[in-house]
Amino acid sequence: MEHLKDSIQGSLNHSIGKFILWKYENYLISGGKNHDVKAGYMPIRFEQIESPELEHIAPQTAPSDHPENDGYDVYDDEFVNQYIDCLGNYLLLSKSHN
Repeated sequence: MEHLKDSIQGSLNHSIGKFILWKYENYLISGGKNHDVKAGYMPIRFEQIESPELEHIAPQTAPSDHPENDGYDVYDDEFVNQYIDCLGNYLLLSKSHN
């Protein structure tokens, strides 16, 4: 449980993060039910993801001096220290989509 808490708060092991996000994606596909799959979407096996990678939603590189141009606000110390590398700031993608 401590590892999950650490992952959520910014100390993410990438292998664990990939697994958690894969499980969450399949949970969403199933509509939160183990037996009912939404039309058109089937759960995916982890091995079917071609070279799985984690990608930051808010980039690691701080926005430019003109945040209105890149869609992000200026990162403060709290954001950098607590949120940049937390589980909630990652997407699971195949290498070919990154």
